[in-house]
Amino acid sequence: EMQELLLSKRAELAKLLAEKEQLKSKSAASSLAPAGAPSQVQELNSSSAEEESSARNLTESAAAAAELAQEERMEYASKQIEAQSKIKMLLKPENAKKTPKEKTSKFSKGGREEAKAAVIAQVQEAAKNKANATNSQVGMAAKAGFESSVRGEGAGSVQAKVAQAAQAQGQLREQAEVKQMKAQQSKADGLDDEPLDRLEMEAMIASRVLEESEAIVSSASKTSDSSLTSSNTAKALAEKAAARIHSPSTRIQQAARVAAARQAEENIQKDKTITFKKEIKLPEDLEDRKRVVAVAAAEAAARAQARRASMQASAAAQRMAVDDSGLEKWSPEAVAKSDTSKAAAVEAAMKVKEAEESAKAKAADATAKVREEAKAAAKEATEKAREAKNLRLAAAKAEIERLRDERNRIEKELKKRTEKMNQPKEVKAAAPKPAVVAPPPSPAPPPAPVPVPEPELKIAEALEEVKEEKSKSPAEEEYELAWAEFCKPRQAGWELEATQLAEAEANRSKESIAGVLRTAFVQLTGVYKCTPERVVPGQKVTLLYNRANTMLAGRKVVIHVGFNNWSDRSGLEAQKAEMTPLPPQRSSEQGDWLAFEVSVPESALVLDFVCSDGGAVWDNNNSQDYHIPVDQASQRFISQAKDFFQAHFKDLLDQIMEEEKSRFEKKYTRLCLKRDAKERTSAVMRRQQAHVLYTEPEVLTAGSSVKVVYNPNNTSLSGSQQVFISGGWNRWQHPTPIQPTLMKRAAGGLMEVTLQVPQDACLMDFVFHNGTGANATYDNRGDLDYHIPILGAKDASGQPVKEKSLHIVHVSVEMAPIAKVGGLGDVVTSLGRAVQEEGHTVEVILPKYDCMKYGEIHDLGHETSFHWGGTEIEVMRGTVEDLTVFFISPKNGFFDCGVIYGSDWLPNAFTDPDRFGFFSKAALEFLLQSGRQPDIIHCHDWQTAPCARSYWEDYNPYGLGNPRVVFSIHNFSYGESLVAEAMAYSNKCTTVSPTYALEISGEGAINPHLGKFHGIRNGIDPDIWDPQIDPLLPVNFSASDMTAGKAACKQLLRERSGLRGDGEIERPIIGVVTRLTHQKGIHLIKHAIYKALERGCQVVLLGSAPDKKVQAEFDQMRGELEGSHNADARLHLYYDEPLSHLIYAGSDMLLVPSMFEPCGLSQLIAMSYGTVPIVRRTGGLADTVFDVDHDQGKADWEGVGTNGFSFDGTDFGGIEYALNRAIDMWYTDNNRFKQLQSTCCSQDWSWNRPAHDYLEIYHAARK
Repeated sequence: EMQELLLSKRAELAKLLAEKEQLKSKSAASSLAPAGAPSQVQELNSSSAEEESSARNLTESAAAAAELAQEERMEYASKQIEAQSKIKMLLKPENAKKTPKEKTSKFSKGGREEAKAAVIAQVQEAAKNKANATNSQVGMAAKAGFESSVRGEGAGSVQAKVAQAAQAQGQLREQAEVKQMKAQQSKADGLDDEPLDRLEMEAMIASRVLEESEAIVSSASKTSDSSLTSSNTAKALAEKAAARIHSPSTRIQQAARVAAARQAEENIQKDKTITFKKEIKLPEDLEDRKRVVAVAAAEAAARAQARRASMQASAAAQRMAVDDSGLEKWSPEAVAKSDTSKAAAVEAAMKVKEAEESAKAKAADATAKVREEAKAAAKEATEKAREAKNLRLAAAKAEIERLRDERNRIEKELKKRTEKMNQPKEVKAAAPKPAVVAPPPSPAPPPAPVPVPEPELKIAEALEEVKEEKSKSPAEEEYELAWAEFCKPRQAGWELEATQLAEAEANRSKESIAGVLRTAFVQLTGVYKCTPERVVPGQKVTLLYNRANTMLAGRKVVIHVGFNNWSDRSGLEAQKAEMTPLPPQRSSEQGDWLAFEVSVPESALVLDFVCSDGGAVWDNNNSQDYHIPVDQASQRFISQAKDFFQAHFKDLLDQIMEEEKSRFEKKYTRLCLKRDAKERTSAVMRRQQAHVLYTEPEVLTAGSSVKVVYNPNNTSLSGSQQVFISGGWNRWQHPTPIQPTLMKRAAGGLMEVTLQVPQDACLMDFVFHNGTGANATYDNRGDLDYHIPILGAKDASGQPVKEKSLHIVHVSVEMAPIAKVGGLGDVVTSLGRAVQEEGHTVEVILPKYDCMKYGEIHDLGHETSFHWGGTEIEVMRGTVEDLTVFFISPKNGFFDCGVIYGSDWLPNAFTDPDRFGFFSKAALEFLLQSGRQPDIIHCHDWQTAPCARSYWEDYNPYGLGNPRVVFSIHNFSYGESLVAEAMAYSNKCTTVSPTYALEISGEGAINPHLGKFHGIRNGIDPDIWDPQIDPLLPVNFSASDMTAGKAACKQLLRERSGLRGDGEIERPIIGVVTRLTHQKGIHLIKHAIYKALERGCQVVLLGSAPDKKVQAEFDQMRGELEGSHNADARLHLYYDEPLSHLIYAGSDMLLVPSMFEPCGLSQLIAMSYGTVPIVRRTGGLADTVFDVDHDQGKADWEGVGTNGFSFDGTDFGGIEYALNRAIDMWYTDNNRFKQLQSTCCSQDWSWNRPAHDYLEIYHAARK
C-alpha cells in the first residue's frame, strides 16, 4: 500500500511539475520571456525569419505584446503559487530538515524523466505555435517596448535599442570570424610543424639501405673485374711458362735440372730414415687424445705421399739429364730423347700436383671432421661446466638466503624477548577517545643485546663461491628492464630525430665545404703557395707565406691551420706555430717568405689557414680566410658526405639516447626514492597503529592466513567483555565478506582472531564492535575503517588484482602555476598529481581568467559550450602539470576583469562572491551536461563552498547522481557562512593540518560536524622543490653531499644580495621568505632581524606587502639597514621565484614566526634544502617542526628526527628563546648543527603520506 501511495504521489508530483513547466513555456513563448525560461524557446523564437515590418507596426506590436505579457505574467504568478503550495503538501515539511542522503531517496528518477519529457514536449509545441505567429524582430522590439514602458521610454528609444542590438550582433559576428581565421591559421601552422610519421621514417631508412646495397654491389663488381684481370694475367703467365717448358732447353735450364735431380736423390736417401718429430700436446681426456692422434696420422700420411711423388718426379728429371761435357753437342736424337724426357717430367709433375691436392683435400677433410667433433665435445663440456657452476651458484645463493633467514629469525626472536623483558605486566593506560590520539611517550632504551651466533662468516664463505659470477644485482636488472621498456615506444622517434639532425648537419657541412672549394686556390701570387703544389691527403706539405705583401710585414708570423672549413680540428694545436724564414736561395720569387710544414689528414678536403702576429694583428684574407684545395677533393667529397652522415647520425643518436637516459635516470631515481619513502611511510603508519592492533605476519600475502591482534583498551571499546570483528576485502567489494566473528581473549587484555585471506584479495577491510545488535558500539577508526594492503593478489585467470581507481574532480579558483595567489594553488596541483600517480583519474575545473599564465597551458582548445545562468558558457580543455584542466569561460565578463581576487574594488557590478558562486554552479552544470559521473567532487575553501549544497539540491536528483562531495578548508579566516553551509552538505571535510583542525574545531561552523572533519597536512612537490634536481641552483646536492652544495648556494646568495663573505669567523645566514602581513608575524620578523644582526648573523628577506602602510614600513627599514648593516642585511621587497630557491638553499636557518598558520609550506621547503626552521608552534608548523630540545617523543612518533627550533607566545621573549638556541648551536657546536641540517634534508615532506590520507577520505566519503 505504501508503494502504491508513493507511486501515485510521484505521478501527481510529475503532473504538477509539468503544469509548472507549461506555464513557464507559455511565458517564454511570448516576446517578453520571463527570467529562467528554457533556452529552447528563445532559440525557436529567434529562429523564425519573416520580413521586416515598419517602425509603426513594431511599436504597435510592442504595445500589444506588453499588455498580453502583463496579463500572462499575472496568470503565471497565481498558478505558480498554487503549484508550489501543492508540491509542498506532497513533499511534507519535515523533508527540508533531512540530510542530503535522505533527500536523494525522495526523488524518483523515472518520474522525473517522464515529467521532464512532458514539459519539453509542451514547451516545444508552444514555441512552434508562437514562432509561426511572431517575427523574431517583433519579439525583440516588444521586449524592448515593455522594458521602456516600465522606465517611461518611448518608441524611438525602442528603435534605437533594436539598432544597437543589430550593431552589436554584427560586431560579435566579425569577432567570431576573426577568431575562426586565427584558429585555422594556428591549426595550419601546427600541422606544418608536425614531425614525419613512422611510414615516412621507414621509407627513408629503406632508401638508405638501398643506397648502401647498390654501393656494395658496385664494389663487388669492381672486385670481380679486378679478379678477372688477375685471372687473365695468371693464365697468360701459365701459358708462357708452358711454352718455356716445350721450348728447346738451354744450358742454364739443363744445369738447373741436373742440380734438382741430384737434390732429389739426396732426399730419397734421407727419406729412408725420416721420422715424425712434430711435437703434439695431448689432452688428458682419452677420446680427445684419439682425435688428436688421428689428425696427426692423417697429416703425416698426406705429407709422405706428397714427398714420394716429388721424389719420383726428381728421379725422372735426373734421368733426363746428361753429362756436362755433352751439353754443347746436341743432336736430333738427343733432342728427341730430351723431348721424351720432358714429357715424362711433365707427366710426373702432374702426378705430383694431383697427389699433393689429393693429400691436402684428405687432410683438410680429416682436420675439419676432427675439429667439428672437438668443437662439439668442447661445447658439451662447456655446457656441463656451466650447469655445474650454476648448480654451485644456486646452492650458494640458497645457502645465503637460508643463513639470512636464520639471522632474521634470530634477530626477531631477540627483539621479541627484549620487548617482553621491557613490557610491564599491567596493560597500558587507555588513550583518550578524541579522533587525534596523542603519541605515546618515548620508550625506554633497550638493554644490551644478548650475544647471538652470527652467520656472517658463513655468508662471507658462500659469497666467495659466487664472487666470480658477474651477474647483475636485482636493482640493476630492474633498472635495465625499466630502461628497455622506456625505450621501446620511443626508439623510432629518436632515430627519426637523429636522422633529421644528421641530414641537416650534413647539408650544412656540404654547403659550407662546397662554398669554400669554389674559392680555394693552390696559390695566391705574391702571398702564399705550396710545396709540392699538389696537397695530398695523408702526406705533408710546406706552406710558404710572403709577409712582405701583407699587414704582417716586419712582424712575427704565427700560422693557424685547420681543415674542411675549420670543421676538422684534429691536431689543430700541433699545427699552430710561428713560421720560420725561408733562406733566400730557396725562394724563386722576391719577398720575405716564411715556411711551415703541415701534416694533411686523410679526411681533408680543403686546407684552411690564417696568420697573425700572435696578438691583435691578423691576416685572414679580408675575413674570408685562406683555403687550399686538397687533391681529388671533389671526388672524395661525395663519399665523405655519406660517411659524415652515418657517423653523425650515430653520434646524434647516442647523444639523444644519453640525454634521454639521463632524464630517465633522474625520473627513475625519483620513483625509487618515492617508493622507498612510501615503504617508510607505511612502516610508520603500522607502528603508529601498533598500540591498537597488529597482524602476524606484518605484511599480508594473498592466499595465506593472518592473525589479527587487537587492543580494545586503547579504543572506544575499552571495558567491553567481548569483541567481534567484521569486514570484507577490496574496499568491501569482494563477494566473500568477513562475517561477525567473536575474537578470542589473549594475555594482557588483547583480542585475537585468525582469518584466511582470499587469493584475489588486494586489501583487507574491517571494523571492531562489542555486539551484533542495534545498540552495539563500533570502533571504525573515526569512520575511516581499518585497511591493510595485501601482496600477490591474482584473479582466477592469474592476472594481478588491483584496487579500483577513483575519478576525482577538483573545483577550485586557483591552480599553480597558471593562477596562483597563495598556497591553495600549490595544493590543488600537487595533491592532484600525487593522487594521479597512484593510478587514479584526476581532473580540475578552473575559471578561465584573462590574467592566467597561458604559456604554462598545453593543448588548450574548445571542449563544449552551453547556455546557462543567463549567458553562454564556453568550456575549454588543456593540460597543466600533466593534469587535465577544464576552463569555464562565461560571456558575462566575470573572469575578464584582469584579477583573480579583488573585483569588489573594480568599477563593475559584480563581486568576488558573485563570480565564484556562479563558477561553482557552472562547474556542476558542465559535469551534468558533459555526462561525467566522477566519484568525488573536491571543492576548496569558501570560493567553491556553494558546490556542496547546490550539488545535493539541484544536481544529484536530476542526473548527476554518482559523485560524493569532499570539502577542504585552507584558511578559516574568510567566508565563514559559506564554509558552514559546505560543512553541513559535504560527505567528508578536511583542513590542511591536524593541529589547525584542533584550533578551529570549536568554531560554530565546524563544531557540529566534527565526526566527518579531519586534519591532513600538506606536502611539497619534489619535482619543483628538490635540491638534487633544482635547475635554479648553482650546484645540486643531497643529504650526503649537502655541505659543499649549500656552501656554493650560500656564496651565490651573498653575491646576489651584495653581502660580504666570511672572514675569520663563518657567519650563518638567516632567510625569510613570506608575504608581509600581520598573520605572518611581521612584528616578530622585524625584531628577529635586528637580534640576528646583533649576534653576528646575516639576514636576507624576500617578500612584499599587500598593505601599502606595511610596505612603507619595510621600505623605511631597508633604508635604515643599508646605512647601518649594508654588508650583512638585504631586504628584497618583491617576489622573485629564482631568488626564493636560492634563499631556501643558501640560508642556514629560516624564520617563520606566524601568528597562525593552517599548514605552511616555507618550513617544508626549507627542510628539504637542509635549512633549519625557526617557527612559532601553531597549526601546521607544530605538526612538521619538532624542537631539538623538547619534541623528541613527538618526532619518534612521526618516524623522523628532531629538525628545528620552536617557541610559544607572541612576544619578543619567545622568538629570542628559539633564535638564540639556534645561533648558539651554530657557533658552539657547528658539527651538531650540520648534522641537524642533514637530518632535515633527508626527511620526506612530499605528498606521499598526505595523498594516502586523502585517498582514505575519498573512499570513506563513498562508503
